[in-house]
Amino acid sequence: MVGTQKTIGPANSVPGHVKVVEIIQREIALGRILPGEKLPAERKFAEQLGVSRETVRQALRILEGSGVLSIKRGASGGAFVCEVHVSQAEVKSILRSQLDEVLQLIDFRGILEGAAAKAVATSHSAEIIDEIDSAISQLENATTLSESRSADTAFHLAIARGTKNSFLLRSIEDARVRMFQPVDAFQMEFVKKSSVKAHRDIRDAIAEGNASQSEQLMKAHLNETSVEFKKLIDE
Repeated sequence: MVGTQKTIGPANSVPGHVKVVEIIQREIALGRILPGEKLPAERKFAEQLGVSRETVRQALRILEGSGVLSIKRGASGGAFVCEVHVSQAEVKSILRSQLDEVLQLIDFRGILEGAAAKAVATSHSAEIIDEIDSAISQLENATTLSESRSADTAFHLAIARGTKNSFLLRSIEDARVRMFQPVDAFQMEFVKKSSVKAHRDIRDAIAEGNASQSEQLMKAHLNETSVEFKKLIDE
């Protein structure tokens, strides 16, 4: 009996502009591009991404249509990241519908980032400690939700980079994007004071080379995020 031959599409079957949309959304979710910030000019952006200007234009139009970007014309114009405003009632409704997935992602992050903190405590450089310190200072000086989230990302990814494991770094980035794309869109309050303390405690354990404590503190820090989500929904 002759089986039916399957047709497999080319590896690059996803349109280029779709990939550019994903890249921009990822950078916004990670807090590396903040609301109000202007994206690079089309020509420069196309060169950075290795795509055509038309591909960039298509991506920007899609993001403008979905309310992610605002396109302004003229000499001082360009593509700007929009600030999203949603009511608390909408926040609770959407978080309730996504709570199971968000809690699973937090557990997943606890496993990954606990392992990362443990590994970095075992073998870390002065450069990584400096990166962590810089991220903590950035969080202390943050005045908005977006700035706080950006500083939080800088802290967690500094530790991830310290592992020198690109697979682990990518996985931690992916988990943050998956969790914070919906969360940040609803302007959930960032608990700054407790986060700064947790980051400092984790930093000190890593600097002291205490692998077990670094892992446990990271897991406890991320577990507190679960508590915050549940509290928001129950209020």
